[in-house]
Amino acid sequence: MEVYQEEGLFQRASELAPILESELQTIKGSQYVIDIRNFGMLGAIELEPIEGKPTARALSVFRECYSRGVLVRTTGDTVALCPPLIASEEQVKTAVQTLKESIAAID
Repeated sequence: MEVYQEEGLFQRASELAPILESELQTIKGSQYVIDIRNFGMLGAIELEPIEGKPTARALSVFRECYSRGVLVRTTGDTVALCPPLIASEEQVKTAVQTLKESIAAID
């Protein structure tokens, strides 16, 4: 806790969270996107599952993001993005843009 306070990470999170939320909303309406949720610095994009292949679509997005230098997590057909608290505003925007492009790039 001391390090978080000393480094101003709580303040940083409160500054970055609205930026992450705003950027994630730009993904709304993209192909395969069912829902977008976020809480603080954690964002989740629920994707339409491929019939008979649960988790396959999210795994494709994971691989595409990874190949572009952004690490996301998947649970089922949900892709989660949780930028580090030391990230800059530009890095958060770039990560979300990469996620958006990765979703668009999959079949």
